[in-house]
Amino acid sequence: MNKPFFQILVRQEGDIILARQRTRRVAALAGLSLHDQTRLTTAVSEVVRNAFQYAGPCSIRFSILEEDGRPLLGVTVTDKGPGLADVEAAMEKSSPALGGASGIAGARRLVDHFLVESVPGRGTSVTLAKLLPAGVDQEQAAAWGELLAREITHSPLEEVERQNRDLLRTLEALRQKEMELARQLGEADRLNRELEQTNEELDRTNKGVISLYKEIEDKNVDLLHEVKERQAAEEKLARSNKELEHFAYIASHDLQEPLRMIGSFLQLLSLEYEDKLDADGREYIHFAVDGASRMQELIGDLLTYSRVDMKGKPFLPTDMEAVLDAVLRDLRHVIEENGAVVTRDPLPTLRADASQMLQLFQNLVKNAIKFRGQAPPAVHVAAAPEAQGWTFSVRDNGIGIEPRYWEKIFVIFQRLHTRDEYPGTGIGLAVCQRIVERHGGRIWLESEVGAGTTFYFTLPHDPPRESGAEPGEAAVA
Repeated sequence: MNKPFFQILVRQEGDIILARQRTRRVAALAGLSLHDQTRLTTAVSEVVRNAFQYAGPCSIRFSILEEDGRPLLGVTVTDKGPGLADVEAAMEKSSPALGGASGIAGARRLVDHFLVESVPGRGTSVTLAKLLPAGVDQEQAAAWGELLAREITHSPLEEVERQNRDLLRTLEALRQKEMELARQLGEADRLNRELEQTNEELDRTNKGVISLYKEIEDKNVDLLHEVKERQAAEEKLARSNKELEHFAYIASHDLQEPLRMIGSFLQLLSLEYEDKLDADGREYIHFAVDGASRMQELIGDLLTYSRVDMKGKPFLPTDMEAVLDAVLRDLRHVIEENGAVVTRDPLPTLRADASQMLQLFQNLVKNAIKFRGQAPPAVHVAAAPEAQGWTFSVRDNGIGIEPRYWEKIFVIFQRLHTRDEYPGTGIGLAVCQRIVERHGGRIWLESEVGAGTTFYFTLPHDPPRESGAEPGEAAVA
């Protein structure tokens, strides 16, 4: 009765978020309470994170188990890591292979059933289970699996943005209707003036006038109703924006500040008690400090990604020469340390969000230097006029990118290299794409492995009108 009805493969760090969302969805379908949904989701997330961090890619299988005639929702996380010779001893000693103690211990307390099976050299399997309401069977579970397979998973931020786009389309339709209302009211005013000038004629045609007023009143009632709908839509949009702002607040304050505190106290712990800790203890503290630092970097980049649309500034005349000068000043130490040479063609002035242009060029130039080959980095920035705008290019002589990855690298959290090879979070190019698209352009690349990469992006003469941008006074000049 334990045939899996749904599976997930965790190949990269971003899949851990997907695993958490899917676990919560399965728990809801299975009829668990909100409290038990949260406990199971938290436990599975912790086990998956540990498995991925210490053993690499892993799989998650959802199945219906049975214990003393009671059905349970089982979640099995399996990796192909080095495995454990003595599971109980490893857990008692807070083995790094199980994530360093607190995570696994916490997960164990959150579920009704917990089992670790391991074969040295072949991997480890962790099964977690929660009791289900009576009557749940394999047929129901199969239906859940079919439903989950059809569903498209979105991040919370993507879902809020999708709602915003729908609301903006609704607002545009309501604006058109408001214009129609204004036209109708103007027509009513004109008719009133004519009616005042021809009072005797109106007396003779009183019935016609009454009918006309009735028609106008009916139209006014309808249009006023549409105005109220528009106001309701605006209020809904404002609430949605508040949710985005809340997300930004959580990322920048509620999450970053505790992480900074953890990192600081761990460093103090290392300094004060380093001579009292053995090699394992010092290594554990190093792992914790490094993990907190990487999480802070990831949260900061997510905050930057979320603010591209929400915190964008108006499109003003922007000197792209001045933008690139500012970027080169900011990257001066990076350029000097790598012996890089950055050249350029003349760059235009066009309407854009200057701060986002700075961010766009900084990401592209910094990547060109970071992903260098054996020779000193050589980066060239150019711009060519087109009928509708300008096409910019940033060319380097770095390691290059295989064609099969040309689209993948613009997806958030996508990385082609490990953090040990090239540090980063995999968000930079996703931010670049979002900036370019906000300006009404597109971004792409051409590359040859071992010879270098050229990133292209277009910016139109007339970028799209922005309704939610923050006010600004000046662009880079």
